[in-house]
Amino acid sequence: MPRICLINPPTTTEMGEISFPMGLLAIGSFLRKNRVDLEIVDFDLELKRHLLLKKWHYFKNYVIRRLKKTGAEFFGITSICSNYPVALLLAKEIRKRWPKCHIVFGGPHPSAVPEETLRVCPWVDVVVIGEGEVTFLELAKTDFSASSLQDISGIVFRNGEEIIRTPNREPIDSLDSLPFPDFDLVVLENYLSYAPRISLIEAGRGCPFFCSFCSTSKMWGQQFRIKSPDRILEEMRFLSRRYQLTSFGLIHDNFTTSRRFMDEFCDFFINNNHENFHWSASARSDALNRERLYDMERAGCRGLFFGVESGSPTIQKAIHKHLNLEQFQENHRIAASIGIPPITSLIIGFPEETEEDIEYTIRLGLWAKLNGSSVVQLHPLRVLPGTKIYEDNHFSLLYDPISISWDFNKQPHVDKEIEQFIKANPRLFTSFYSIITPFIGSLNLESVAFFYHELINCMASDIQNIFDTTPLNPLNLFRCWADWKCREYPNHPMNRQILLGTFADFLRATHGIMEAFC
Repeated sequence: MPRICLINPPTTTEMGEISFPMGLLAIGSFLRKNRVDLEIVDFDLELKRHLLLKKWHYFKNYVIRRLKKTGAEFFGITSICSNYPVALLLAKEIRKRWPKCHIVFGGPHPSAVPEETLRVCPWVDVVVIGEGEVTFLELAKTDFSASSLQDISGIVFRNGEEIIRTPNREPIDSLDSLPFPDFDLVVLENYLSYAPRISLIEAGRGCPFFCSFCSTSKMWGQQFRIKSPDRILEEMRFLSRRYQLTSFGLIHDNFTTSRRFMDEFCDFFINNNHENFHWSASARSDALNRERLYDMERAGCRGLFFGVESGSPTIQKAIHKHLNLEQFQENHRIAASIGIPPITSLIIGFPEETEEDIEYTIRLGLWAKLNGSSVVQLHPLRVLPGTKIYEDNHFSLLYDPISISWDFNKQPHVDKEIEQFIKANPRLFTSFYSIITPFIGSLNLESVAFFYHELINCMASDIQNIFDTTPLNPLNLFRCWADWKCREYPNHPMNRQILLGTFADFLRATHGIMEAFC
């Protein structure tokens, strides 16, 4: 079998962030258990350690030098929407250097656009769809001929000019059957030095819900699967013994989906978590109540991620999320009051949204921060392939250079090469395009999201006071500040420091928001 190199492309550059390659670690652990020779190379981590690599010329030369050391003949590359252009361009450089190597893509974004990837990128041999452990093992044993590839489930490959998709692979039924993550494949201390609270335990896979903006089911399917409480506790104990960790993020899109499982999990941890480990997880607020939250706190829960998305009941229905927002607020209050500070995540830019809907969302985010959320996230909508929003709106994708600059200030700077690549392939890079939002006119949603993400988290009381004492609503406040900034600081780029500084100047210069509004 050939030596395999599993690659995590660059994704982040903020010092407090890191894209830990959990998916690659899971696949690598499975391959190593089956005696496959492999190495994981994480260019997201490399970018942190060598800042010169943000220059594309330096970066691609470094990639080739680094990969040469692996001696690999088979390169497996994972990708999400924001780093997919960089990942594909890296693969192109790899193909130039090693024309006879095998290049396989996998991960959330490639799983949603496998045929399009092979049509656009002749340097890619195979795309793995969804869960990758068994598929990668079978690929490691094949000679990559068309006759051998067609017997492998869950892939798309090229046979001459023909693109062939094999039958879907059945998901792994028991996640406890997977080997423990083999942390010898990475130097975990390097990750912990950048992000001490990084999530390291994959608790489960699959989401049974049908939200119109989410592509999770394309990767993991809609069958809810979960590791046993005993297995999760054993992984905690291993990480505690080896790395002295006592607090853990549990990776699952909807950890609290099954009431039966949560009863079992809480009971098990209350009785067996003798080390008093703490943990956090993602949850739908409608899967919780007072009794459940108190049980979770006793079981060690110290953080919850609530993907609420919208503060508008109308949009909750339109995106098929169907959360009861009063129920969210009640569970948020309880969680915060008993020592489980939530993270609240919101999105603006859905095609049905009006300005009033956006303001409901901003006000809900402000409420959440003032009532105990540790962080409120406010994101502009990203159009992901395979989602209902994409299927309903792909005919009206609009090239959006603002979103390109927003995402790629976190990655190697590739100038015109990447911009041309994205502009030429809208169906491949949908997250860098926007969709028509007919009810909000020319409102710049990227800027609104950034503006309120920072202000809600840094100045929530001040913002609430403005809304309480003036007739300004959230979008009027944004427009007042944006007009003032264009006049006073027309050449300043936008980042967190400049936003907070210019907003403070704006408040002082206007001697109160009411005068600016008038």
